[in-house]
Amino acid sequence: MATGQIVKKNEEDELIDLDQNFSADAINNELDKIFKGKQVELTSQDRSLAVKFFEKHIKTLTPAANDYLGKIESARAMNFINTFNEYENKTGFNIVSGFDMDKFIEHYKTMPKIFNGEQQIDYLKIFHSDGSQGKESFKAMLDFKDNTSGMIELRPNGSAVLKDFSFDGRGKLDIIIKDGKIGVVGPGMNSFQVDDLTRKGMKNGEPVMEINNENLLKIRNFIKNFNFNLDSTRQI
Repeated sequence: MATGQIVKKNEEDELIDLDQNFSADAINNELDKIFKGKQVELTSQDRSLAVKFFEKHIKTLTPAANDYLGKIESARAMNFINTFNEYENKTGFNIVSGFDMDKFIEHYKTMPKIFNGEQQIDYLKIFHSDGSQGKESFKAMLDFKDNTSGMIELRPNGSAVLKDFSFDGRGKLDIIIKDGKIGVVGPGMNSFQVDDLTRKGMKNGEPVMEINNENLLKIRNFIKNFNFNLDSTRQI
């Protein structure tokens, strides 16, 4: 367990001294706060993984994070811990502040429950990895690989945008993810009629299409078939 770090606790850059070591009793106390009395009891293996998670990250778990983990069912809490551990192992990602942990949890909460392990990691990479990793994960989620370009932009409103995305060099679109929803913005799209929501997933400048495998396929087909030569007042 790392000790002696000085880390940022929140956006106001409040600093806390982390020289304190947490005893086994303290770790078990935190586990009991989150898992005690839940319908699904922890297996010995789950508890071992949870202990390792808390040994490493207890200092970054804010009251908001503990409140979230304490209110969800045990299986979901363990899924969070397992996903977090796998994400760290695959990306080298290292949370050192409570503010960053809170952001990670907020994105985890919006992650589509239908996603498998690999899709979960890709979704989280979009928000928490460097730009190149996030871009590749964004493309992988939509099953776009070669002959594409674009860059990731993270915005203050919590959205992630794959800006200037080009498929086969035919033109540029912005693909937006926010709060577990996805949509596409491009030339002339503000003039599209309501029924185009089923294809482009945008309304009043916000993504409104729930992220699931079916809708990701719709978005992918929308992008592949988009005609950049259309007049901005016409529908596709």
